[in-house]
Amino acid sequence: MILQILTHTPTWVFVIFLGLVYLGYSQSRGRLVSKPRLTVLPIFMLGLSLLGVWTAFGANRVGFVAWALAIVAAIGVNQVVRQPHGVIYLPDIQVFKIPGSWIPFVLMMMIFFTKYLVAVLLALDPARRNSAIFVAIASMAYGLSSGTFLARALLVMGVTLRKEPSLECKDV
Repeated sequence: MILQILTHTPTWVFVIFLGLVYLGYSQSRGRLVSKPRLTVLPIFMLGLSLLGVWTAFGANRVGFVAWALAIVAAIGVNQVVRQPHGVIYLPDIQVFKIPGSWIPFVLMMMIFFTKYLVAVLLALDPARRNSAIFVAIASMAYGLSSGTFLARALLVMGVTLRKEPSLECKDV
């Protein structure tokens, strides 16, 4: 069965997977990021997850509400967890020095595999599209992972607003 699923998967899906692996790996190393560039990945991941909800379930209110609530929950959790740690803002060149982390890689894989799994499950049983529980769980998985990207970017942006350095984030 798994072999059948893989052989019926379009080639472009594997290309996207490899692209996300590369992008996730690049996030594992420290880097300098400008404010505009900092917004690209969260916006892309939010769009990808929203597209996942839309293409799987159409204009389903349960799906969109679950997706949005999961994003809010991810932002709330990151207010406590405060990831990423060790961010430094360099005002002279207006960039953030962000330490490498495997968390973005994991989040990208969560979005990719959620989309892949939902597509496979709906192909095997299209009636799942009408299950409010299935729609809510899948949409929440999308929202949590992409919402965490947004939460991390918001925390990094907040570094420039702080007056005193903290243990997690430092202004230079």
